[in-house]
Amino acid sequence: MAIQDFVSSFTKEVVSSLEENVVSVLLYGSTVDGFGYDIDLLIVLRNKVDLVSDVNILKEIREQHADKKIDLQLLYAEELEQVNQFSLDAHGCFIIPVLQKAVTLFGVNPFLQMDPDSTAIAGDVLQKIQYYLFRARQAAYGCGVLHKDTNPDLHRKKIKKIMQDLLLADGINVTSSQLEDQWFALYPSLLSNKNREVFNLGRPLDILEALPIYEELYQFALNTIPHKWFSKQKPILSRFNDIVFEFLPANHQTNQFVILCEGLPCIPNRGVLMAQLSREGWNVIYPRYRGTWESLGTFLEISPADDIQQICKAFSVGIEIRNQTYLAKNISLLGSSFGGGVALCLADHPLISSLVALSPVVDFSSNPATFDSLKRYLSEMYSGAYRFSKDSWQSLIEGRLLIPQDHLSSKSLKKITVFAGELDPEIKTDDLRTFCERVNVPLIVYPEQSHLSFSKVSGRIFKDILAHL
Repeated sequence: MAIQDFVSSFTKEVVSSLEENVVSVLLYGSTVDGFGYDIDLLIVLRNKVDLVSDVNILKEIREQHADKKIDLQLLYAEELEQVNQFSLDAHGCFIIPVLQKAVTLFGVNPFLQMDPDSTAIAGDVLQKIQYYLFRARQAAYGCGVLHKDTNPDLHRKKIKKIMQDLLLADGINVTSSQLEDQWFALYPSLLSNKNREVFNLGRPLDILEALPIYEELYQFALNTIPHKWFSKQKPILSRFNDIVFEFLPANHQTNQFVILCEGLPCIPNRGVLMAQLSREGWNVIYPRYRGTWESLGTFLEISPADDIQQICKAFSVGIEIRNQTYLAKNISLLGSSFGGGVALCLADHPLISSLVALSPVVDFSSNPATFDSLKRYLSEMYSGAYRFSKDSWQSLIEGRLLIPQDHLSSKSLKKITVFAGELDPEIKTDDLRTFCERVNVPLIVYPEQSHLSFSKVSGRIFKDILAHL
């Protein structure tokens, strides 16, 4: 039976047995290019109600086709929600571009909507290459097996996978048939002459022949990936008056400054986002609102927008951090949820040059029940981290403390872009559409996203933010 006929028949059996719980059945990897030694199939199920039952059904179907070399993977929809943390077996999020090219045998390809961050891809690639290398070393001294794969030319296959993964870390996604031409065009002298000769042998490689090639590629990855993608510089904790903030300078000299206006509540840990922005040439400022975490005072006693304004003023006259003075003539704001509303209250500030608000609160008095629930949650779960009084909280929910509408002049509107998730249960997209149409500011909606917190900023969303800051 031809592979096309077989996978079609196999898919029908899966869908018939698991019915409406099947999101998609995908044929992926080298199988798609016609070079696969086994058949790579991925099944995505909607609800993880009974894992044991699902596994037994797939086991039974697979055993009916024991004559076929089926490499079957099972995922659930919830495992696709965190793009940068996604993994398929030992393959991290760098496998997503490969899965985007999969043949959809049933349903939809959910990976087409996924856009992992380049840093996450690079980190996963390095980890995967380490996995290959240490398994190869074990195989060389007889202490383990490299892989369940029975391909007689297993080591050349794995070496080519390392090459392909390194290209993925560089944003280059090639098919198996294109791989060698693309690799050696980019890195003609990376392999030593001896290892190049071994790689080109017209027979399967044994482990002792392949091991020096594994080692050479690993050393290249170790020397290249961290240098290219990972910032070793950590944010600096600093203070201006009562306000504590983290500061991460740009990785090259620049006059671009951005302040992150955080949502509510949060644990202040935005090192990944700060590093992303720093690599793109931004000096990043991440304040703690007055009366929260390390900052002094009482939360909401004065407007959090005033806290951000104080930081703006400090950088506008020059602030010294670790014996270096940083001076900002213009500052951009990136705010999320509660922090999006805070940022909008600074739209008319003369130092603010651009403003991106992610799922912002545009009317703090519109949903008192939600804010009442939030108040109880903060008191119970974040006692001490958010220090507010009954009166200060009341000034927030009565709409007296933060009023974005009062700061939207014709001049300030040109600075603003609003982002939203179509599936957001907290900040309704229809409400943001109404707001943006009324005040005439652009709205970017992501159909597959829910609430846009800073933890969602990666891939396409990050690129869009950069384009509007």
